[in-house]
Amino acid sequence: MKSFFAKLLSLQEGEGSRVTSLLTMGFLMGMFLATITVASSALFLANFDEETTLPKAFLLSGIIGLLATISYNLLQNRIPFSLLGGLSIVIILGLTALLEFGPAFITDTKDLYFAGFTLIVPFTYILNLVFWGSFGRLFNTRESKRLLSTVDAGAMFASFVAYFSIPQILKAVENESALFTLSLISISLFFLLFLYLSSGRIHKTRNFRDERQYYKKVSPLQFIRNRYMLYLSAFVVVSMLVVTFVDYSFLNVTTIMLPEKDIARFISYFGMTVVVFNFLFQSFATHNIVKHYGMRVAMLINPILIGLFTIAAVVVGYISGHAAGSELFVVFFISIAMSKLFISSLRDALDQQTFRLYLLPLEHNIRIDVQTKVEGIVMALATVLAGALIILLNKVRVFDFFSVTVATIPLVGAWCYISNTLNKGYRITLQNTLAFARTTTDQHRERSYNVPDVLQKGIASNVDGRVMYALRLMEQVEPALFENTVVTLAATGSPRVRKYVEERIRVDRLVESRRDEIHGLATRAADQVEDSDHIGITLDRLIELGNSRNRNDRLIAARTLSTTYGNKAVFLLLELLRDPDPTVKYAALRTARKIRRPETWPVLIELLRHPAFSHHAAAALQQAGESVLPTLEAAFNKNAQSDITMLRIVQIMGRIGGEYALKLLLRKAEHPDKRIVRQILHALRYRNYRAKGREALEINNMLDAEIGKTIWNLAALHELPDERPYQHLRAALQEEINANYNQITLLLSLRYDPQSVRMVKENIDSGDPDSIAFALELMETFIDPGLKARLFPLFDDTSVPEKLQNLQLFYPRESYTPIQTINYILNRDYNEINRWTRACAIHVAAFLPEFRISRGLIAHVFNPDKLLQETAAWVIWRKNRTIYDAVVDRLRDVERKYLHSTLEENQLGDGLNDGAFLEIERVLFLKSLPGFKDIDGIQLAELAGYMSTIELDAGSGHDLAEGDCPVLIVAHGAVRLDLVDSTPAFLQKGDVYGDVFQEDPVIPVRRVEATERAIIFRINSADFYLVMVNNPELMEGMIRNIPGEVETENIHPNEIRH
Repeated sequence: MKSFFAKLLSLQEGEGSRVTSLLTMGFLMGMFLATITVASSALFLANFDEETTLPKAFLLSGIIGLLATISYNLLQNRIPFSLLGGLSIVIILGLTALLEFGPAFITDTKDLYFAGFTLIVPFTYILNLVFWGSFGRLFNTRESKRLLSTVDAGAMFASFVAYFSIPQILKAVENESALFTLSLISISLFFLLFLYLSSGRIHKTRNFRDERQYYKKVSPLQFIRNRYMLYLSAFVVVSMLVVTFVDYSFLNVTTIMLPEKDIARFISYFGMTVVVFNFLFQSFATHNIVKHYGMRVAMLINPILIGLFTIAAVVVGYISGHAAGSELFVVFFISIAMSKLFISSLRDALDQQTFRLYLLPLEHNIRIDVQTKVEGIVMALATVLAGALIILLNKVRVFDFFSVTVATIPLVGAWCYISNTLNKGYRITLQNTLAFARTTTDQHRERSYNVPDVLQKGIASNVDGRVMYALRLMEQVEPALFENTVVTLAATGSPRVRKYVEERIRVDRLVESRRDEIHGLATRAADQVEDSDHIGITLDRLIELGNSRNRNDRLIAARTLSTTYGNKAVFLLLELLRDPDPTVKYAALRTARKIRRPETWPVLIELLRHPAFSHHAAAALQQAGESVLPTLEAAFNKNAQSDITMLRIVQIMGRIGGEYALKLLLRKAEHPDKRIVRQILHALRYRNYRAKGREALEINNMLDAEIGKTIWNLAALHELPDERPYQHLRAALQEEINANYNQITLLLSLRYDPQSVRMVKENIDSGDPDSIAFALELMETFIDPGLKARLFPLFDDTSVPEKLQNLQLFYPRESYTPIQTINYILNRDYNEINRWTRACAIHVAAFLPEFRISRGLIAHVFNPDKLLQETAAWVIWRKNRTIYDAVVDRLRDVERKYLHSTLEENQLGDGLNDGAFLEIERVLFLKSLPGFKDIDGIQLAELAGYMSTIELDAGSGHDLAEGDCPVLIVAHGAVRLDLVDSTPAFLQKGDVYGDVFQEDPVIPVRRVEATERAIIFRINSADFYLVMVNNPELMEGMIRNIPGEVETENIHPNEIRH
């Protein structure tokens, strides 16, 4: 039964008691307002002349309401909300008791009835402020938006019961004043329930001190200067003027149409009709209107309908008159009554529901104060203004209540105009609010999609260690950019960075060593560098140097060629580009970058796959500009071209830019390798490309596919238990889901304004329900309708089952057991799940006794991917040795021997502690190191693929070749490093030594010696840099992990809710 009501009321876990309490409060509030409205209105109309006294009552009612709401607003945030609300209810309770018991003590009851009528509006304002103030403090914005109609249903149901019961009650009592008894009982119970909430839920949500710090008050001057708040106020004022004018006309024609004894019964039945219509409209129309037609249309429906019926009434009244004896007075009465019906029902069912959505763009800490001012003070002021206008009209003898009906028409026109203006202001304010949220949240930084941006962000850091790290990386992977950056950083304020820059400039002989002239000299040297070397050497002498066996001679030739442009010199450069000496080859690559000759391009493209020279070759090709694009395109399409070369070609095309480069990139958007597609998208984003026409359709198709992957992965993560055996697989899936969301954001930025997409992404990433609500509202302004149905459920702050249910039509998926989910992961398409997630799925199978060796698992033993092959063989080895022997017999001898030697030493129960690392365990080990913290497993898996293992017994050593400076990671034991011309260094398990891992320049290692049994992971520096170039996220993560100021971790918010 509980689950049925939870589903019926759209409740989530932990919301039941709060919603139940508010529903009861809403019921009691509705009962109170219904009974006191009927009783006070009937008694007023029975004792006063409505045409002359009613305007004065409206005016006085507005003044009292204005004073009440001003007092409420002044006390708000000065005293605790529980005290303010309780005091307000006590005053209302006391005044209601006066209306109930007053006739026994007061001789002239007409004054009491007049007071009762004037108190309807203040009671309504204050009770609504208390009720919705409680609601706002009990739920956040996302919950509020979902539960708004549910909570409001309590008051609606109570109103229906009250209006239905009142005619029956009136038959059993002498007069309408008996209804005050029901009012008194209702407000008393409302007070008791408010005390219960105040002592429990509201107080626990935020104490008064926190509330005062969090909720801010908007001063009158700030309120007036804020255009959007003025729009909100104008809407309330105009709509309240129309409401009051319609009420005045309705009450007048009611007294003309009906005898006095039937007025109370008619008002009751009419109120019941309003409630029924309100309920039907709110249940079946409100949500669909807002969802399909937007808030603007929702706010225009009421004034348009009111305008139509008012015009009909004016036409009928003008033609046949509006007096009781008129021929068509019944039609006139029906037109006025229909206006009253629609304005009363739609105002609750549509206008107020939508108007509260217009409050969402306001910052959450001022929203309650603004809502109090607009729905309290401004609304009361509008009532005063309406009463004054009616009195003014009645003062002129030629005017009567029909004139008030006529005056409603221009007010309806103003209502429509202000609704349109408010909608425009809503969009602007929403964007301003999101921008405000962005500037106040440092942790939500824009994602960089290419290496230069990552490095530039690192250099812009205020942490010296990160600047140095980025500079060293830039020197290795972006040599052209590094030369320009060194010049710009020559006058930096950081002594450590300035020292590094000066050393680099001296090495390149760009400037003299005087620090006070370093910036000017560096700039001058950058302009003169192309003409600075050995201009006087003849061509024959140059060829002789280039063919020399002496390395220094060939080095001089390679450097001098930068100013020699003859064909023979170019052929010499081609030979030097193939020189076996790395130093000579680097110099030749630098020369090739400067002379930009087409003859060098094939050799440069060939060098792209060589880790040591790839970056310099890419820089040379990039400097060639658009003219090299056809050569790059031909190389990309070459049969059996390496994937590394293709990735670098895509990066170079993106860096070159231009219409032709973008055209070539778009041709490759459907490439079967998702790594290449990802690089293409990064390159397009780097060039700020905006898809149009056919390309936009392709991006939409890619978005559709990516959303499908995301929802499948979300469902898979939801289906896996949150237990120890599944922890690595769950973490891998969460990383993949984060990558899916990032990919969706990237694709959206290629279709729409990147700034708007970034604002949406940052607010969704915050995980704050308010920010997510604002972000979804912003998406309404620019996302195509066809995408909204897919994107909104995915980004919405809902549970995975809700996302699946909402997207089932587009991406049907069954529910699976954990074992079935793992098997599906093993067999999913290569482009739908990454290799790291698949490896973790294989890995977890070893710890699940119920997992049987499946064909999908066996198939991975023959996978060319070493990570997957090794993990699958390990699982089968541990589960069933017989099946393992039968399977590996079909492998080549080399693979079979490798697997035997690897698996025999690895113990299942010891995990990472047995000293024998599978490749998957290498990745898990890297993830545990501070330098690789919060970096995705898929990136570390690629890095681990370049690792080799050095295993040493205690006392044994391993010599490194001269000039060899690899990255060394101690995975087990402890070692001593014998450094060249320096004291030894000692490393323990988890320590890392190598280029860019030390604050000071790295000293080459001569020998590694184990002080106990040790296992060292070795990665060549060139391989390390190549992996980072192809994975900007890895580079960004490593820069972020450099110790410095305390920063908030960049955790993705789309954690799974169960």
